[in-house]
Amino acid sequence: MLSISEGLAGQARRRPDQIALICGGERVSYAELDRRVDAAAHLLWSQGVRPGDRVVTLLPNGLTATELLFAAARCGAVICPLNPRSTAAELAYLLGDAGPRLVVGPPGALETAASALPPGTRTIADLPPGDAGAGYSRLRDESGAGRFAPQVGEDAPWLLVYTAGTTGRPKGAWRSQRSDYLMGLMLAPAVGIGPADVGLAWMPLFHVNSIWVTTLSVCIGTTCHIHAPIRFQPAALLADLERSGATYSMFVPSVLGYLADALEQGQLRCDRLRVLMTSSAPLPPVLRDRLLAALPAVQLIEIYGATEIGAATLERHERGQEGGAIGFPVPGVRVRVLGPDRRPVAPGEAGELFVESPQGMIGYFGRPADTEAVRAGEYIGVGDLAVQDASGRLRLVDRVADTIITSGENVYPTEVEAVLMAHPAVFLAAVIGVPDQRRGEAVVAAVVCRPGQAVTAAGLAAHCRAQLAAYKCPRSIAFASELPLSLTGKVLRRRVRDLWREGALAAQSSQPTLAP
Repeated sequence: MLSISEGLAGQARRRPDQIALICGGERVSYAELDRRVDAAAHLLWSQGVRPGDRVVTLLPNGLTATELLFAAARCGAVICPLNPRSTAAELAYLLGDAGPRLVVGPPGALETAASALPPGTRTIADLPPGDAGAGYSRLRDESGAGRFAPQVGEDAPWLLVYTAGTTGRPKGAWRSQRSDYLMGLMLAPAVGIGPADVGLAWMPLFHVNSIWVTTLSVCIGTTCHIHAPIRFQPAALLADLERSGATYSMFVPSVLGYLADALEQGQLRCDRLRVLMTSSAPLPPVLRDRLLAALPAVQLIEIYGATEIGAATLERHERGQEGGAIGFPVPGVRVRVLGPDRRPVAPGEAGELFVESPQGMIGYFGRPADTEAVRAGEYIGVGDLAVQDASGRLRLVDRVADTIITSGENVYPTEVEAVLMAHPAVFLAAVIGVPDQRRGEAVVAAVVCRPGQAVTAAGLAAHCRAQLAAYKCPRSIAFASELPLSLTGKVLRRRVRDLWREGALAAQSSQPTLAP
């Protein structure tokens, strides 16, 4: 059976003594992880959790969060990991939408969530090591021994992950055990990962990036290190990458900038690293070339995907190639590039990318109309514009919703951002459209400079004009110390627009006119 639960059970039979997970000073073998998951499933059952019930976790990265992923699968529950640092207002919406039977988290997170819990919701506190109270670990160990028989089949819903909500409120993407197990089976051979490898899951375990790295690792029988910081600290992450001896990991471009800096300055060695995957946002060509120069023996692979569609395409990057390439579909996946009428566009023409895959979501939880809106038959689209050439290779253009129309011309922010970030002084850039009486929208940019580097708006104007048509060049630039990022490292353009409109970014710039 192609289920997450059976994936772990199979590895426990085949390689019981191999280390499955490492987190801080804790090391757990496959046999021990399988035993813990059985005990945790007994605990969930004792709390009244039944197939289809939602179990919300408000947990930092660690073994508890990982155990519950597999325990929910084993007893047929739906795991819904949420950010433990969410505010009470945020939790009021998410918990109200998910309707959980049980919530597990540290005492502080449970206290924040208390006023937002639906009536009848049970809670279990995840207490610190050494605390003798009746917390998760103690209750798990007292809940019952022996095998817990899986309660559902492979197509049952297992994972409920709330999307970032780039338009409107977050929606819960409802995924099955089979879809996530298949993603591991499809992706691992495509990128060349096997049981002898060592992985590093560094992102929060309430995001699919780390959930997928962890479940992929377990389903193919590797050892996976789980990075467990309280807050994101680049130096701590890079030290963990080196210390773990990881042979593969999945990063996001905003973090890869720190990795490139550390490698170039001789502050980091990654001698065992073989496969470096990047996802969640386009990889700027300049950053790509820096990484390939610093890591000549490493495969740099871009994975295009989303919570709704899984891992859809992959591109093995090479120096000097055209920016935006996301390659070809993962074996078993089909794609279409469609126009606004949902008809295929010609090769080389931009359209919305739709994906048909056994990794796809069941739908948006409790939102049939929203589910139908993103479907084109059996294909799912998440609002990304792409171009497919005659050979079938795909290049990501931008988000449909972020396209800027200025004086009747389409401007794709990702293209302009790539040019800005090719300037040696620029670390990060966000390009947006703002209302303009003459043009409809004007192209503007917010820029973060690299530490110790500086550039003027006039200098960036000349840099842009050398590579872009005049209508694409930002008319104003704001310099900022940081830009708002999502948990996946994407610049939140919607928030940048808000800051620009409020004057919080524009006030940091003289807004020189850069284009006629």
